[in-house]
Amino acid sequence: MKNKLYFTQFDTIRFFAMLAIMLYHYLTHRVPGGFLGVDIFLVLSGFLVTSQMESKYQQGIKEPYFKKLWSRIRKLWWPMLVVSMFSLTFLVLFRRQLLVNIGINLVSSLLFVNNWHQILSGSSYFANMLHPSVMTHYWYIAVYMQFMVIWPICYKLTRRLTKTKQQSGLLMIGLAILSAVLMAILFKPGADPSRVYYGTDTRFFSIALGGAAAQLIDVDLLDQKLSDKVGKWKHWLIDGLLVIIMAIMTWAMMNLTDSQPVTYYGGMFAFNALSGILVALLTFPGSWVAYLLKFKPLRWLGQRTFHMYLWYYPINVLFHMVPTSQNWFTGSIWPQIILIIVLACLSYALLEEKRWTVPIFNQAKTDKPGHVMTQLKAVFKKQTPILTKVLFVAFAFIFIGGMTAVAISKPAENVTVEEKAAADQAKKIEEQNKKRAEQAKQAEQSVSAYKQELTPDQLAYYEGISAEQARFAYQLRSHLWAIH
Repeated sequence: MKNKLYFTQFDTIRFFAMLAIMLYHYLTHRVPGGFLGVDIFLVLSGFLVTSQMESKYQQGIKEPYFKKLWSRIRKLWWPMLVVSMFSLTFLVLFRRQLLVNIGINLVSSLLFVNNWHQILSGSSYFANMLHPSVMTHYWYIAVYMQFMVIWPICYKLTRRLTKTKQQSGLLMIGLAILSAVLMAILFKPGADPSRVYYGTDTRFFSIALGGAAAQLIDVDLLDQKLSDKVGKWKHWLIDGLLVIIMAIMTWAMMNLTDSQPVTYYGGMFAFNALSGILVALLTFPGSWVAYLLKFKPLRWLGQRTFHMYLWYYPINVLFHMVPTSQNWFTGSIWPQIILIIVLACLSYALLEEKRWTVPIFNQAKTDKPGHVMTQLKAVFKKQTPILTKVLFVAFAFIFIGGMTAVAISKPAENVTVEEKAAADQAKKIEEQNKKRAEQAKQAEQSVSAYKQELTPDQLAYYEGISAEQARFAYQLRSHLWAIH
């Protein structure tokens, strides 16, 4: 790859993966395997991170581990916090019934352990929850950051234990297989698969297969070999293979479901392996498929997929899963998807590009941190632009709203709607059975008291019938007396 580590075609792949994730949540019956879009993100991350580390390894450059890790944390943490505060403020104003478990969900998300919190609390990514959280989707960001902690160490170990990067890649495949086997062991057919879907251990093969693709598929060497064997047909061969892989992956997204055993018994692993091959071959020089994926509007959208990911689940929860009323907006998915994209573009421009700076909350990267009171005074100076003042008030408002949400939220168990309905039905049946038993007991006591008042001839009539018939005869007699 001649040390080229950024490929614009990957941005388009990210956008398609993000679109699949959104369609999975909005049109599950049509795109049941759209959840696999997250796997593409993880494989792509494994490929790029490993490529960067291998390039520096070859050059003898040692990058400080904690410096790089802190850089990644800072890039993710602030947008997560801002979007979370905005969502929580919305809940305080319009959806207070969803203010449950906010504190622990927010803390676990910002500490990048949301996936394990959900596993331990029994939450489900796939079931319709009675108390859906606007932070459920942060499981992926937690998994990603955990991989960013683990993977550089794994890479260094594989490089120390092997002589070539190809051998390192084979060792990565071995680690990926172990992770996939663990997923198959822990998965229980018929049970909720969230444990194996959320787990860092059972999803490790995604990052490992991406890394293995970076180590094993040398496109420059492949280009040279194909030139010697097939000449000018090499591009047709690579592009044909890319089209086939993309077709298979699209088929998987349209057919694999989140509950099928085949998904967890190798289906997801195979999808990830194809994703790794796809990503690696898209770096092949002269590929027409890669050239088409460099279409600027799609690349532009792809650069904003992290912000789309931050926004898509809150919008889905607030307006699709639990709408307060049915209208043109809540009843149609496309206005909501457009809203997600628009919000993502705005938050990207504000928080990433710093197009509009705000003292304290959104300072330019070149600004030196100043005293809080000094910055606060700067907001209200006459020469300060109106937009800056408006944005400052907006930031302050959503942070106050977010903290209010944390303060007033209540703890609640994560129970699915189906489980709640079943529990309510079981409780109703139990109450009916209890009521019937009580009525039968009272009737039995009434019949016994009535028999004591009968003459021997009258009593002989009851001795020839069952207890149930006796109760019926008594109730019929009582009913007739009540009519008269």
